[in-house]
Amino acid sequence: MAGSAVLDVVLGLSFLFFVLSLACATLIEITAAARGWRGRTLAEGIAVLLDGSAEADRIYDHPLIKSLYRANRRPSYIPARRFAQAVLDLYVPDLLTSERAPDFSTVPSLRTREALTLLWQNSCGNVSAFQADVAQWFDDTMKRTSGWYRRRADVRLVCLASALTIVLNVNPVTVSHRLWADAPVRAAIASTDLAPDPAIQDPAHTHDRVKQLKDEYAGLEASRLPLGWSRQARPHPWWLAVVGWPLSVLAISLGAPFWFDLLGKVTSVRAAGKREDPK
Repeated sequence: MAGSAVLDVVLGLSFLFFVLSLACATLIEITAAARGWRGRTLAEGIAVLLDGSAEADRIYDHPLIKSLYRANRRPSYIPARRFAQAVLDLYVPDLLTSERAPDFSTVPSLRTREALTLLWQNSCGNVSAFQADVAQWFDDTMKRTSGWYRRRADVRLVCLASALTIVLNVNPVTVSHRLWADAPVRAAIASTDLAPDPAIQDPAHTHDRVKQLKDEYAGLEASRLPLGWSRQARPHPWWLAVVGWPLSVLAISLGAPFWFDLLGKVTSVRAAGKREDPK
């Protein structure tokens, strides 16, 4: 019985933090799409790559790149091959028709000029190899740019998790105590459908995630966990909030995929531990 109760407590906490992590991730995805955060970060990365925002604007104005986005919203992704073609067309348009080594003196930035010169030397005068090296140069920079975006997303996630924790008064100390002491609450959690669709965890399925979030939150409300600011849910003594809230922020920051995997594992262990009815 004690082992089953422990699993139910872990299951309840996992379900709680899965729903909250999913809520934070969905809100961030919706805001990122509305504010164009990915497109802005990409433009920032291209400006760093070409050593200037003016050169980045020239790339965006190139027909091969301009066809990828609408006038009022820049793309969140540019194929490396397209970028390399645009760079060659802007800086060395006669490369394919001339037998001489390309002249990079038209490149405004000294750093970009030196980089392109080195890439040309490494290609041993092969135009196809040079174009591939330019594309790889772009990909390498985009990997670093993706790191910038992830770090900023992590900061936004922590801020949103902190706000959600305080607004909903999410305290794992009081929640786990309630789950341990109250068998009906544990039963309500155990009877909730805890098998979310793995495909919905993909950021591309934001609309489906919103619908799933509504369903999961309805199950969370039905579980009667001590959330919110009702008299029963208020932290007492108050030092429980000081201990519990940072734990909640940390747990939510782990992300919905982490809690989704943990939910699956705990559910499997719990199902395997059930005894068959001797009748």
